[in-house]
Amino acid sequence: MATKLQIRINKLGKTTQQQTYAQVTNSGLEPDAEGDTFMDARSQDIEEFEIARRELLGSQIYAFLAFEIWTPTAPSVFVSTIPSYNYNQELNKDHVKALAKCIMATKEIIGVLITCEFEDGTIILIDGHHRLEALKSIIIEKGTGFLNLIPLVIHNYKSDHKDSPRTLALFHKINTVKPYTLVKTVDQDCLQIITQLKARFPEFKEGLRDTGKSRTTFPYVLESEFKRNLEVKLKELAVYNRDNVIEQIAKYNMELGCMARTPNGWQHLMDATVKDEVLNRKLSKLAEKKFYLATKIGSLWSLKIKG
Repeated sequence: MATKLQIRINKLGKTTQQQTYAQVTNSGLEPDAEGDTFMDARSQDIEEFEIARRELLGSQIYAFLAFEIWTPTAPSVFVSTIPSYNYNQELNKDHVKALAKCIMATKEIIGVLITCEFEDGTIILIDGHHRLEALKSIIIEKGTGFLNLIPLVIHNYKSDHKDSPRTLALFHKINTVKPYTLVKTVDQDCLQIITQLKARFPEFKEGLRDTGKSRTTFPYVLESEFKRNLEVKLKELAVYNRDNVIEQIAKYNMELGCMARTPNGWQHLMDATVKDEVLNRKLSKLAEKKFYLATKIGSLWSLKIKG
């Protein structure tokens, strides 16, 4: 439901847009005999619109061609006012709770919130709805005073209207290429990456083992060890795209498989120069399971992740 501030921004935006159009097309709205009455009214509407806009978004830090960067003067006003885009996925309540707990503990929020401003003056949130819900829950638990101590950064894009192809394309682009900042949520993201690897690639489902012990047999890798290495790498990167990480890990395993099929590929994979009975058995198992991250060179997989 739109708040009074959002309704005022919407109304002022429409009035400003209509008056500007009327003036440009010379539709009959002319200054009266006393002078620039129309222009004065239009200027007043524009000024009121900018005041309402700044009340929501705060102070503009920078303006690029594609978007503006704002920081709300009163984050609680932004959080209580901004509506979410209706194409966002259903909220994960557990994720919202985890974010709220983290934000309250650190008094900071990871990443930026992304809004889109339309020609009629409406401004909506198109990315960051889990963080927004977390911030709303903090207002309920801690009050607006606490929330206003947490700095927010807004990237505000422009589009024609909410349901246009242009807006849908912008929403898709942001939610496809956006980076994931993980410092506080790395454990959860590691679990999701491992789950996706095992779901999408049979060799990972077979190769990652959770035995409850400190070691496993070749050609398998302990899932707990794999997760620890992944955590270290993602904390080192700090910012990355989760889907890209999954693809890079799977691609490296596939590249090692191609290496295994070359005449001397086994020498590089196993760091060996002479085949014996034990090595032959290992190579046979490796060819069957196709999980090449279990090899000597495969254990370096985390070095291949670039974010």
